[in-house]
Amino acid sequence: MKDMENIKMITREASYDSIISHKKIENPKVSVIVPVYKVDRFLVPCLDSIVNQSLEEIEIIIVDEGDHDRCREIIDYYESIDPRIIAPHEKNGGYGASCNKGFDLAKGEYIAIVESDDMIETSMCEEMYAYAKKLGADVVKTPFCYWNGEDGKDDCEYRYEVAQQCPKDKLFSARQFDILLKIHASLWAGLYRADYLKKNNIRFIEAKGGAYVDVGFRIDTLIHTDKIAWLDKIFYLYRTNNEDSTTNKFNITAMLMRWKEVHAKFSALGDDYKNYYEAALVRDEYLNTLSYINHSDIFFTKEQMDMLIDNFNHIDEEIVKTTRALNDNEKNEILSFKRNPIRHYKKIKRKIKAKKLYSYFNKCSHFLRQENNIKFEIAAIFCAMLILFDSNKIIYMGPFWGMFFTCLLIVFSFISIVSYMVFVVKIAIDKIGVNL
Repeated sequence: MKDMENIKMITREASYDSIISHKKIENPKVSVIVPVYKVDRFLVPCLDSIVNQSLEEIEIIIVDEGDHDRCREIIDYYESIDPRIIAPHEKNGGYGASCNKGFDLAKGEYIAIVESDDMIETSMCEEMYAYAKKLGADVVKTPFCYWNGEDGKDDCEYRYEVAQQCPKDKLFSARQFDILLKIHASLWAGLYRADYLKKNNIRFIEAKGGAYVDVGFRIDTLIHTDKIAWLDKIFYLYRTNNEDSTTNKFNITAMLMRWKEVHAKFSALGDDYKNYYEAALVRDEYLNTLSYINHSDIFFTKEQMDMLIDNFNHIDEEIVKTTRALNDNEKNEILSFKRNPIRHYKKIKRKIKAKKLYSYFNKCSHFLRQENNIKFEIAAIFCAMLILFDSNKIIYMGPFWGMFFTCLLIVFSFISIVSYMVFVVKIAIDKIGVNL
């Protein structure tokens, strides 16, 4: 009981006053699905933003993992004072399974998904539902903003481009305007007709941990209809200050697996998929998988490389060459990888090592130029010796270049030491009053 009072205290008074006036809706216009997993710090403001929607005819399906934790207490509190809330409290096995459970329970004409650490504007359901009904849309997509949990809000990077390309107040298909396949999945910045999802058996992959299951769901929702609508207004606040989110803890293995599942599922559509959709999706796959080879702190295991190779074997070279989604550098990188994956990987990693060594040399040179400060001389020697004994970085460059840089570093270290000794002697002579 004490915990319930604590939760009530941290819920805004205005929210509490409005919550108690709601009634259970038999035929909701929108079902809002909220998958929950260990986000008690952010759950109250999230639920606040949902229960206070200006559209009264909604149902709120909160799907947790059935754990008896702080999230459960918060959910139970809201469920006790708002009859529109359904909370099954079952072990579901991840984000995808939780959303699918929500689909099974939903009675609404349309479905929205809100992640439990984010927030939505008060008018979201009302305006998106009205727009969907006005046009007869199966899917309504909107932009979103990145939100730091306080006052910092930034429009998503693609808002202007989509608004320029997609028609206003008209329905269209992803085949006609494929830009929605090239941008952030942002499945939660959307509204989906429930009958459309059921008819096409559109559901989430139920992967352990639930990482990046939006990859396949986004594609599914966009390629089976010619009734997509774009509403250029931001309703969704995507939180960026949750350290535990998959966005802030990137998992390359999980991402590779999601794209493997995409290829397995959608390749069955044949030429229709390859000619219209794969060409648009290739950049998204490149940015979220292959491009990570260029990161100095990410090294692929054999299993990860095998998955990466297999995934890009599904993409025809002609698609890569002709797609408008990629720039020339991205095309060349993908083609290089497809033709010889291992050589491409080693080449990129060698370049990264060489850039690091070049950076070290620049730092050392800068230190050596600071002749009026003995600390810079010491730092230069230390930096040079550090590189010299970092054998992994030298050996990785191959026998010839490894020997070349080793010799160069020995010479560089010798010069640094001599420079330091000359500097010390100069200071000593200056102190006894002798001019050189």
